[in-house]
Amino acid sequence: MRVIEVDPSSDARWERYVAGHPQGLIYHRAAWQRVLASDYGDRFVNLLCEDGGDVVGVLPLCRTRGLPFRLGGVAAGARLASLPRSPLGGPLASHREGVIALVLAASERSRAAGIRLQLKPLPDAAEVLDDILQRVEGDTGYVLELPEDRAELRFGGSRNHGTIRRAVGKAAKSGVEIRHAQDEHDLRAWYPLYLEAMRHHVAPPRPYRFFRLMWQVLKPAGMMELLLAEQPARRPRHLLAGSIFLMSSQTVVFAFNGRREDELHLRPNDALHWHAIHEAQRRGFRRYDFGEVADANPGLAQFKLKWGAVPQRLYRYHDPPLEEDAAGVASSAAPALRIARAGWQRLPLSVTARVGDVLYRYI
Repeated sequence: MRVIEVDPSSDARWERYVAGHPQGLIYHRAAWQRVLASDYGDRFVNLLCEDGGDVVGVLPLCRTRGLPFRLGGVAAGARLASLPRSPLGGPLASHREGVIALVLAASERSRAAGIRLQLKPLPDAAEVLDDILQRVEGDTGYVLELPEDRAELRFGGSRNHGTIRRAVGKAAKSGVEIRHAQDEHDLRAWYPLYLEAMRHHVAPPRPYRFFRLMWQVLKPAGMMELLLAEQPARRPRHLLAGSIFLMSSQTVVFAFNGRREDELHLRPNDALHWHAIHEAQRRGFRRYDFGEVADANPGLAQFKLKWGAVPQRLYRYHDPPLEEDAAGVASSAAPALRIARAGWQRLPLSVTARVGDVLYRYI
């Protein structure tokens, strides 16, 4: 085996491999890098593993500047990451040996550049990385396996399934309808709802530029959909919520959500997931990824569990090992974080958007 650097946009083998791999995600695709390139330029390092001329693995990486003044500690410093703004990715390979070859090659390049290596692998690859790199516990991901037969599609036990059906029924009785976004006007109408949701969760939002690029690059390729929950009977049409879904290979990822806090009683998010899951199953996808949830947010975790999603602990891997006590750092910063949280939730949405735009240029 050998590992080489390639350009996924011109080397067709990369796209064929990712599209054909059952674990391939949107975050492994060349199109995703075209979206990220607006902020990261040409700082991508794409490793391809060959075995006798056959592709047996890929690993997309990107060099990040890291936060200035050591904010966030060494883990948030300059690094070679797989990938920034991407919750999962890491090495995608046909066998254990391919994973190891890719990781060792990535480690060599990060050390030569004098920066840290950070990998965000799929759970299947994490077992292999335990023998090579330092593991740091991350958030929990939630994945729902989709059956081939629609008649077998159920959400948890009978109690959960019935609760969800009633919630979707309540949304329908309230005049809530689900439709696919048609143009960038719909995307722009959704963005303030996304800012509101991110402010509520005390998280820096992605800039509108990021979503516009997704619409321009991913939507035409069939890798992105924006579903909107509306009450069309109200004039003008009243937008309640919307979610962006990313698709590749066998997986649909619930990636971004926006909603009006004062309209959640109409259950638009239940209606969105119900529609998205049934559509994904009908189109032949085998997994519906609800995304990750921090341990400090049990309410959101419960929402995803009720759909029958299986929790999977996610990990980050570092080389060289982190020297600081991450738990101790988090504990000492807790009072300041509580103050920052209260202040963040009072900021105008336009301010949170600008702050997020600045932060994501570094991380």
